[in-house]
Amino acid sequence: MKKFYVVLLLSVATAIIFASSVGAEDFKFDYGAAERVREEIWNNVIDLHTNSHATDETNSFRERNFFRFRTSLWGSVSYNENQNNSLGLYVRLTNEAKEYLGSDHYRLAENLDFLNRVTDQSHFSHFEEDEIFFDNLYVDYKKILGGPVDVRIGRQELTYGEGFLVSEGTPGDGSRSFYFNAAKASVNITPNNSVDLVFIADPRTDTYLPSIHGSVSSNIAYGYADNKRILNTSNEQGIVLYSKNKLGDFNVEPYYIYKSEAGFTAYTPLPNQTPRLNLNTFGARLLYDNSVWKAGAEYAHEFGRYDNGGIYPNGLDRSGNGGYAFAGYNFKDVPLKPYAELRYVYLSGDNKNSSTDGSWDPLFSRQPYWNELFIYTLIPETFKYSNGIPGYWTNLNIYKATVKLNLCDNANLTLGWQYLTAPQPTNIVGTAALATPNMFSNSGKDIGNLPTTLLYYKFNKNIDGFIQWEYFMPGNFYTSAAKDASFFRWQLQFKI
Repeated sequence: MKKFYVVLLLSVATAIIFASSVGAEDFKFDYGAAERVREEIWNNVIDLHTNSHATDETNSFRERNFFRFRTSLWGSVSYNENQNNSLGLYVRLTNEAKEYLGSDHYRLAENLDFLNRVTDQSHFSHFEEDEIFFDNLYVDYKKILGGPVDVRIGRQELTYGEGFLVSEGTPGDGSRSFYFNAAKASVNITPNNSVDLVFIADPRTDTYLPSIHGSVSSNIAYGYADNKRILNTSNEQGIVLYSKNKLGDFNVEPYYIYKSEAGFTAYTPLPNQTPRLNLNTFGARLLYDNSVWKAGAEYAHEFGRYDNGGIYPNGLDRSGNGGYAFAGYNFKDVPLKPYAELRYVYLSGDNKNSSTDGSWDPLFSRQPYWNELFIYTLIPETFKYSNGIPGYWTNLNIYKATVKLNLCDNANLTLGWQYLTAPQPTNIVGTAALATPNMFSNSGKDIGNLPTTLLYYKFNKNIDGFIQWEYFMPGNFYTSAAKDASFFRWQLQFKI
């Protein structure tokens, strides 16, 4: 992959040489900054209050209250020649510091007992400085030689469709960043038909570009390794072939995705290693939108195999199915102009009596897709797949109803209710590193109910914010020891 960034640097050098041959008036320069302030308050969101080792002093399993301060600075330069082709460079630097309130904190050292009550408070800090890193760095070359091909090479953000399978390249750092290290070529066949070919290489920690003021922490339990933020469970690579076709009010988008997830070693004291997984995915998305009715569906089938070794000494086949369908209606002539939507989501689970692992793999979409709260509750269930990274969507039926109310031109309120069930009951005796042996019933399929609320307001073109609340009521998928969980967040965002 280092060769990939050599190509990127050569592209930048080529752009500079090209720039020296034309006048400065032919260039367009732009720059800006953004500050995002959040406070998040969690209650029981990870273990539903079943962790026997959680105490008031080590309460991240139960209660958390912290601020997040994400600061970004960006700049771009582009050159256009008679609309026949264009060349551009974009750079963005980001830092997200955190301030933990109360007894919550993050751990500096890596040799402290992760499971038991901690008494040595000298190795903790309420303020997490984080690192300054390259959030984006890419070169654009559009309409190469006046033709139909656009190329983007470098660190960039990618989303296909709703983001069902491709939307998050760095799930380990939450919403701090979403980037992919990628090379993308887009072939624009007609104004309504195009095909993208993307190569992705995302490492466990950032080994391709330097960071400024690296983290003071190297504790894996708090998201760091070798003083770098953990971005993925392992080194990941992928290829995406995605076709976009617009036919009147319909969008038809077939695709193929290949992903390789390198083996990873779980947290101490788990001794086993998950070997490399190679996975193929074929799917398609269909969308209908006439500004009043909106409906869509997506389905994908995955198949692949784990290498020999670790917890699968003889290897293991893996095959999963996933998709969703929804229908929505805009009530344009009704006060508050509500938009109402019904949605169903299916993600296959592993049948303990099968010789094949049937769990759905969310590929490059381990992010808050359908809600915020449950992405953390998934951690104990999916620990062997995700190594503790939130958002490993799998083994789910979601029945979701949503209403969005336009309170005024600058404000809207979204109310939702989700009922979650599991296609398969779990077979989990206990997750040692998370100490949750009393969390799962291993027999029930009723995961629970989850109402959601989000109030959004745009103050002006530079400032917006929201207030968000979610509440989870667990069902018999969990034991009677499981308690309700809640997630609250407010945000202000400033852009210039």
